[in-house]
Amino acid sequence: MKKLIPIIVLFTLFGCGAASDYSKKTLDNNFYRGKVICFKLNSKSQDWLVRKGPNQTIGGEFQEPDVKREFEKSIQELALETKLNLVFADTTNTDLNPNMVIIDVKVTKLLWKFGLSSATMYSDATYTISENQIFPISGSHKTGGAGKASNNVKKSFKNMIYNFLKEYEK
Repeated sequence: MKKLIPIIVLFTLFGCGAASDYSKKTLDNNFYRGKVICFKLNSKSQDWLVRKGPNQTIGGEFQEPDVKREFEKSIQELALETKLNLVFADTTNTDLNPNMVIIDVKVTKLLWKFGLSSATMYSDATYTISENQIFPISGSHKTGGAGKASNNVKKSFKNMIYNFLKEYEK
């Protein structure tokens, strides 16, 4: 037991944290200046979570996350951290203005993969701006242990949206 305590302490200190703050990451502010990036979640998006691997029931009963709500929260957090004008469109009727870029996002994969001491949430989506501007993008978020499904989905979405913004500005 005495040997187990230092291992648990080290795991807790180093294995349970994963950064998801994008305030210090670089995006091309000149490219996004004056633009409103409007994300619309496609109605055909996957809205359930696939779980694989051992330890799928750590922390008790599993509750399916609200994918739409977590997607919206990830956009709001990323907008605050990056200081970009990112918005979630809840309806098909959005106020069009010349500076608004409407992006249809179809989530194609939500996978929570469990290892022995960590879990990784993977998300894939297709971002469509127009018929000739289609971006397949992936995101992920790794934690020590399992964590809460909704929080992991949100952080994976946040990573995926950031990855899209980096690709879009090229």
